[in-house]
Amino acid sequence: MKTVFLGDEGRPSTGSNVMGANAHSPPEEDVDVYNNYFGKVKTGHVMDAWLEIWDYSGACSFRGFVAGKGDQKCLFAFFDSAVIGRDLKQGLMALIELAESVFALHHVVICLDRSVPEADAKAFMKSLRWVGFELVTMDMWAEERDITSEKWLLLGASGSKSGKA
Repeated sequence: MKTVFLGDEGRPSTGSNVMGANAHSPPEEDVDVYNNYFGKVKTGHVMDAWLEIWDYSGACSFRGFVAGKGDQKCLFAFFDSAVIGRDLKQGLMALIELAESVFALHHVVICLDRSVPEADAKAFMKSLRWVGFELVTMDMWAEERDITSEKWLLLGASGSKSGKA
C-alpha cells in the first residue's frame, strides 16, 4: 500500500519521504533542509485526508485516509485486532456516511489486519459481506494487476452512486 499511495518503494527510511517523515526535527545545523538528498521521489496517488475515528458506541477507534485520483478516490479504514469483535454497526454506518457526504466518495475499503485470528476474521468478513463489502485487490489504484498487501486484507464496497470497488 505504501508503494501504491506514497511511491516509497525502495527507499531507505521506514517513514514516508513524501510526507517528510524522514526529516529530523529540528534539522541538524550542517544539513541543507532544502536539499532532497533522497533524489527524485516518485509519488503515488495523492493523499487528501488522514482520519482518526472514535466510535464511542462501539468503544473503539480506527484510522484511515482518503486517496486516489478522480473516480478512483476512496476512503481506506484500517481495522486491527483491537476493533474486531466490537459492535461496529454505528461506526461503520458513520464511516460510509462520512465518505459519501463529507468527501463525496463512492468507494470505501476496509483494511483488515491479517494477524487477526482466522475465526474472528471470517466472522467479521461475513458481517461485512451482508452490507456489500467484498474482497478486492489494489488493481484500481496500482498500475499493475493482482496487487495485494501482505499485511492487510482489503474489503471494498461502493456507494449507491457507482459500481463495485
